[in-house]
Amino acid sequence: VIALDRSKGEATPALLRALRDPNPRVVRTALPALGRRGAGAAEIAPFLADPALATSDAARAALEAIGPSAAIPTAEAMATGSYAALHHGRLLFEAFGEGGAAATPILARLLAHEDVNVRECAARALFPIGPRAYAAAPALAQALGDPRLCVVASAALALGAVGLSGESIAALDDPRARVRAYAAFAVGWSLGLAAGTDLPRFEPRLPVLDVGAPGPFPSAEEVSALAAKADRTLSKAQRDALLRPALGSKDPKVSVRAAIALDEKAVDAVEAERVIELLAPEGFRDGTGVDFDQMRSLLGSSEMLACVQYAMRARRCSPGLRAVCSDLHRISRSDDLPGLRWIAANEEPAIASQDDELWMPARRTLRFGRERSATPVDRASSAADFVRADLEAFRNKPDGGFDSPAVWRLRDFRPKPQDAELLLACEDLAESVVESDVGREYASLWALLRLLGFLDDEASLAVLKRLGAEASEAGDVARAALARRGDAGALRALVAASRNEEGAFALLVEVAPTVANRALTARLLSSTEADAIGILERIVQELHRFGLRAPPEAFLGIEAAVTSRPRSPPLLLRVLRFVPGCGTRRMADRLFEAMDGGAAPWPAPAADTHVPDDADLLGVFAFLAAADAPRTGALLLGRLALTDDAWAYETSTAALRLRQESLLPTLLADLRRLAPAVRGNYDLGAWPHPEF
Repeated sequence: VIALDRSKGEATPALLRALRDPNPRVVRTALPALGRRGAGAAEIAPFLADPALATSDAARAALEAIGPSAAIPTAEAMATGSYAALHHGRLLFEAFGEGGAAATPILARLLAHEDVNVRECAARALFPIGPRAYAAAPALAQALGDPRLCVVASAALALGAVGLSGESIAALDDPRARVRAYAAFAVGWSLGLAAGTDLPRFEPRLPVLDVGAPGPFPSAEEVSALAAKADRTLSKAQRDALLRPALGSKDPKVSVRAAIALDEKAVDAVEAERVIELLAPEGFRDGTGVDFDQMRSLLGSSEMLACVQYAMRARRCSPGLRAVCSDLHRISRSDDLPGLRWIAANEEPAIASQDDELWMPARRTLRFGRERSATPVDRASSAADFVRADLEAFRNKPDGGFDSPAVWRLRDFRPKPQDAELLLACEDLAESVVESDVGREYASLWALLRLLGFLDDEASLAVLKRLGAEASEAGDVARAALARRGDAGALRALVAASRNEEGAFALLVEVAPTVANRALTARLLSSTEADAIGILERIVQELHRFGLRAPPEAFLGIEAAVTSRPRSPPLLLRVLRFVPGCGTRRMADRLFEAMDGGAAPWPAPAADTHVPDDADLLGVFAFLAAADAPRTGALLLGRLALTDDAWAYETSTAALRLRQESLLPTLLADLRRLAPAVRGNYDLGAWPHPEF
């Protein structure tokens, strides 16, 4: 598949056949190849629902590369109700923009789907299409009456984006207060859009008191008594059951007081939305009696921006504004960037003092970091402009090096000849910062030296040769950059260093993947299992530390080398976990052979300092289930039967997460047996618990 992808001939039919290969590794290699050719959207879209995360991610990237012509297959995948397809589909329609208009009829039909998640994602997918989705206006207006607030808010946003319509105006006279409120929002949005107004791109949460619930409702006095727990004959469950109906009252002394008093662990999803609807407008103000910690535990990511806006308008918050922002940032996503920018530009000036708190995800995700960088450079025209702005900022203030997003952008940057002077100036500053031990990270220097390898001027060559003569980590990076420029001596020196230094080997992987592959294969074939495990872990750690992406050629055949003779589960699992591209059927067969018969997948915790956690174990069993679900079920059942298994809890978790229904009787028996111990840590009530 790699060879076909690089060929200049007609490879599309063969690549489409590769999608039917039973080996997911082949499929994941074919997906981006088809995306680059703009072909096979209908065949790719079903992979959005693939249970393997890497495969569904690759399918989304391929469809995004194909572009708007993939809109209809994407919407059809969303219509299946697969939550993975819904997640990816919404992001794809953001990327398609108005080009996704061809899928409008399908998305409009999905607004009436029985699953609330499908309805919400359909509304969110219509929003970026904008006026070209005008045909969906009747369905969107109908969705304003949806019983779920998440659908109503998303539909109002989309209805405003498609433009003023007869349906949105008619909804202003609806007898239901919530429909009227969100219709007014949609009409206001449409008018603002027509006038060129700067509008906040995030889902509204409007303070609607009357949701049209039939009642009867408790009186304000009864709610106050229940909230004060004056009647000590009532249990917590009985008190919550009496408070719940009060959420529907249009009297704030009833509904808001009940929302404050209800335990956040006692409400379901619909009630949680209602609590936020009631509390968000006033819940941040001093003196309201709202427990912010309880309120934030109910917040969903889509509600976060509306709550930030209310917090900005509160002026005095309880807790303080900085504490509110530092808590709310924890649920923010890259999708929130447009809204955060709007708030920063239009709301209270106090937002400026919360900058580090609200924008915290810029330190965690690449997409957030890239998007965040657009703010100070006024949405420059390309990613390269962002990097040049980063370099100029660093040249003016080098202390501390680049922040993490800037380093990520440097790693993606391909400099032009005219960038040489700026890069050399920054490299000189970074080198002095590292030497004086002032910089908080060495990554700045490594990223800059690596970029010099993409240039061909004499000045940068002199810098690389000077550093390449040193026996240091900076020397390894410089030698890798020289090797990229065709220096055979530097490549030989890097190969020699890579025999003992995993950092040098990681650099070799990027600049000479085929050479690195031969060297690593030879090392693994001649290593003991313990040494092989250590080598693989350290190599991957170094790849991450340098921010390098290993080409496929670097690891082709490694799995075959490791499985060429019988190996224990610990080594096989390290290969599966740490080496890219080793998720093969052959690896699954080797693991099944090693683990059949009840052998532990790895030593007990005390015997091994490199024990994976339960998330790793879940990933292993998910890999095995994709290869052979019945055999994986039998393997899990065998493990659950071992009462002295050090990994019993993780095995049970894997069985539940993988929906191995045949194992439920065994799991329930274990839960009942463990009930006394579990009750000490969790308030699970009577067994068997309804959740299970």
